Amino acid sequence: ITGQVPDSKTPVYCMQFDVSDLEEHDVTSFTTTLQNDVSSLKPDIVYIQQTKQSVPLEEIGLRMKGLGYEGYEQRITPELKQATYFRSNLLRGLYGSPVVTNAATTG
Repeated sequence: ITGQVPDSKTPVYCMQFDVSDLEEHDVTSFTTTLQNDVSSLKPDIVYIQQTKQSVPLEEIGLRMKGLGYEGYEQRITPELKQATYFRSNLLRGLYGSPVVTNAATTG
């Protein structure tokens, strides 16, 4: 997903994954694939969604933190849980746009 930040010429590159059907024994291979994709594509924001509580997202969060991303989990609806990870430099204003930081922290 590639988006444009409102009132800015700065493109924001996002990746989104749905882990609803992930089984506990698949978490390690998924996080390895995720790490490889994120390392090579370097998205600004990564969304990981889950419509049923199939696996805990903590292991994924630790891996993302190791890649230089910060993030949080939130329940969007009773059925939908989403983890949002964004590159740490978004918060440090590397892009020079507070709108980018706002887009990262609010989705």
